[in-house]
Parts: sequence; C-alpha cells; structure tokens
Amino acid sequence: MISFNLKTPVWLLLIALCSCATLDKTDIRNLDRLPFEPLKLEPGMETNEIRLDLIRDTYDHTVNDTVTEVLDSPYHPLGFNLGNGLFYDLSDNLCLRVDYLLGVSERDCWVVRKSDNRRQRRPDLVYTYCHDSLFITYPPGRRKHYRHHLVSDREEIRVMHRNHLLYRVSFEGNTTSYGSRRRNWQTIRKADEDHYYLNRRRRDNYRLVDNRIYLDKRYIIEQSPDRRTLKVLTRGWVRDRVVYTLEKSRDKLYIYDRKFNGSKIEFTGNGIDIYRDRRFMARWNL
Repeated sequence: MISFNLKTPVWLLLIALCSCATLDKTDIRNLDRLPFEPLKLEPGMETNEIRLDLIRDTYDHTVNDTVTEVLDSPYHPLGFNLGNGLFYDLSDNLCLRVDYLLGVSERDCWVVRKSDNRRQRRPDLVYTYCHDSLFITYPPGRRKHYRHHLVSDREEIRVMHRNHLLYRVSFEGNTTSYGSRRRNWQTIRKADEDHYYLNRRRRDNYRLVDNRIYLDKRYIIEQSPDRRTLKVLTRGWVRDRVVYTLEKSRDKLYIYDRKFNGSKIEFTGNGIDIYRDRRFMARWNL
C-alpha cells in the first residue's frame, strides 16, 4: 500500500489513482488462460432477462421541449446465442447470460439470489424458476411475485402472464418468428449455413465466417486461433475497433478495454461475484 503526505508529487498521486481505478493488469497478464468454446450462431431466446450487459443499446427519450434523457433499450427475448454465454438480442444488446455462467438452463428448476453487497446476509432479489414459470421475491418479504410462464409445443413457445399472451416465438422450417397470436413482428430467416437475416430485407445480416461472427454492421465477435481470447469489435468505415477483450481462467473471467477498464467475474463454489474494475458490484448465488 502506498501512503501519501502533503509532499507527495502530484504525478505520483495521479498514477496511483489511475492504477487503482482499473482492473489488475498483472493478474490479467499472468492469467492461466483456458480456451473458450467454439463460436456459434444460432437463433435463441432469453425470456427471464437475467443478463450481464457488455454493450447495452440506448435511445433518446424526450421528457419535454427542453429536456432529453438517454435510456437503456429494453431487452428483446429473441436473438442469437453466440457461444460461451454470449447473447445478442434483436434490440442490439450484447450480454452474458447469467444462467449459463451459473450452469443452469431453462429446463431446470433453480433459485438464484442476487446481492449488491458482498457482506449482506439477505439478498436483494430472488429469482425462482420451475416448471416453466418465473417468480421474483423482494426480501425481506417472502411473497413470490409471479412474472410469466411458458407454454410449449414442437413448433411454438408462448410466453404468458396468467391467461394473457405476452408474445410467442414460433419455429417453422428456416424461420424463427416473434409476434402476437395472429401477427409476426420480427422474423429471423436462415439464408444458408451460419448466415441469417431479419424479416424480408437482406440488409440486416448475421454471419459466422471462420473465427468471426458479423452482427450486421454493428459488431464483430472474433476468436483467436487458439480459442483463448475473444474480442468484441465495433465496425467502422475505415477499420474495425476493439471494444472489449475477454479472457478466462478456471475461476475468473475478465472483460476489459485497451486501458484495462472493465469487469471481472469470479466463479465461487455456488455462484459468481461481479466487479467493475476493482469495485464489487453484485453477487449471484444458487
């Protein structure tokens, strides 16, 4: 630990403060890296909205004639599973699925507890998922608040709130459609192997080519030849720019930019701890 007094040079203070604000560079450089799973590009659903944001899309909301605020775009339940827990939805949100990180699936029954303080004994939120139904509890209360349930058959999944249809996702041949009972709002169409586009326009293209996934004209997910590094790039007119690098060991996952700012996910015995730079953010436990 560095101690300071009034005679400490300003430049040393700035260096120390900057270094404390980032992730641990030494730990990242010495990380015993493990390979990621191969990339994939498959239409998928995430109905419970239990995600960690890598890149959250935003939009401008007009409050009045003089005030505009920037809000997060709502999650979309339909999108693409990219492998390694990465999910890119049709609202252009790139996330990590918490259920993947915890090793559970929507076919299981599970209880997930989220805490915003590492020392607190009582969680802030409790998600209970069983028999295709999601409930949320807000401690200290014990009452479970019903959110939705799924009704499935071979060609369709309906997401219901009691007897009211929220939306449906249907699977027919080379199309995956999202909509109401009588109308499709959005459709993912398969052009050929590892190539999809939205609706009937071929402008919105999603492709897996070798070790790269092209997410329309917005992002690229790139995997190194040894599969030990993933990179998230934004697409540009002149060149693409690396936004995040992902690397992992047996018990850690780092997500960082070129200045080593970002997130660290530590895998514990029954959950994960989330850090933003060196500041604890949340704990998710089974």
